[in-house]
Amino acid sequence: MTDMVEDVKHSFTFEMSVPFFDGLSIDLIEVAIFIVIFAGFLLLGGLLYRQLRRLLMRLQVKESRQSRVLGGAYLIVGLIGFIVALNAFGAPRELMKRLLSYSIPIGQTRLSVTSIAAAVAIVLASTLLARYVRVVMRDKVLPPFQLPVNAEFLFLRFVQLMVIAFGVLVAVNLIGFNMNSVLVALGGLSIGIGFGLQNIASNFVSGVIMVFERPIKIDDRVTVGGTYGIVKSINMRSTVVTTPEDIDIIIPNSKFISETVTNLTHDNTRTRIKVSVGVSYESDEDLVKTVLLEVAHSHPDIIKEMNPDLPDVVPPFVRFIRFGDSSLDFELLAWIPNVMRRLEIISELHFMIRKKFREHGIVIAFPQRDVHFYPASDARPNEI
Repeated sequence: MTDMVEDVKHSFTFEMSVPFFDGLSIDLIEVAIFIVIFAGFLLLGGLLYRQLRRLLMRLQVKESRQSRVLGGAYLIVGLIGFIVALNAFGAPRELMKRLLSYSIPIGQTRLSVTSIAAAVAIVLASTLLARYVRVVMRDKVLPPFQLPVNAEFLFLRFVQLMVIAFGVLVAVNLIGFNMNSVLVALGGLSIGIGFGLQNIASNFVSGVIMVFERPIKIDDRVTVGGTYGIVKSINMRSTVVTTPEDIDIIIPNSKFISETVTNLTHDNTRTRIKVSVGVSYESDEDLVKTVLLEVAHSHPDIIKEMNPDLPDVVPPFVRFIRFGDSSLDFELLAWIPNVMRRLEIISELHFMIRKKFREHGIVIAFPQRDVHFYPASDARPNEI
């Protein structure tokens, strides 16, 4: 290729060159040849792109995979064309040699372009390797162990970070960085960093405790700090809780360790619901009890019989709570198998109770007050 370029240059009767870098000059004829060669390879890549796309469509390859294959093929052709066209350059070849051998002194270390490029390549390779290792462990290695979802997620994240950290250490060692000086500098800043990162450290340790102690897990219904929702993910520093309004709340892990957490699905999904109602003093309390039990037994989602395996789960029953100021107060208590439908079942019971009370003439009480006026006996007529 170089000899062909020289023959083309000698065919011209004049030479045009401009100064470039550090005593080097670029021949404009070489620039033109570089453009022609590179453009030719790009046209060849476009032709190959179209032909290869037709072939992949005939083979019924997925569209996502087609994009990766076609993009990779075009990139390879363009890279080959760039290398071939660059080989026609005299000044750029010399410039590349100088750039590759150029180094920057930093303390006792000299950073060269080659070592920096190799370090970047190692970091990128370690990142891709970490993703591949995570996928393999998730799909092939961990399924037989049947780990909890949150424990598996954190373990895979930890493995991925360790692979990337190993690649970074190898890259730093390749550059020739003196780690002793870095450690000394970090040691001097450790106290200040410790005070500044104590919340992050606290949340990280809390996340580790949550993995082993498991006060919550993914898909649990929890209430913490006045926030109710479903646990969507447990990360190293924070936990994502999605509210019934589909709003993601990011809560630091330390909140789940230091504060009171209500977990509705910690060991099971059963729960007991309570429906309170007040009736007028003229109502028959035995009839009220009968109607409430009838409503509970007619609902399909309420547990109606005893289970020897669940001694704490009992059929629905009614409590006479108190003689209120304006009402006789009752409570209907019943067990349901699915806590996720707690609010819906309570609402359905309210509708059913209201309907049954109307049928039996039971009046739901409301606050009543009697106001009495006592005119003063010694009041003057014009003052009344």
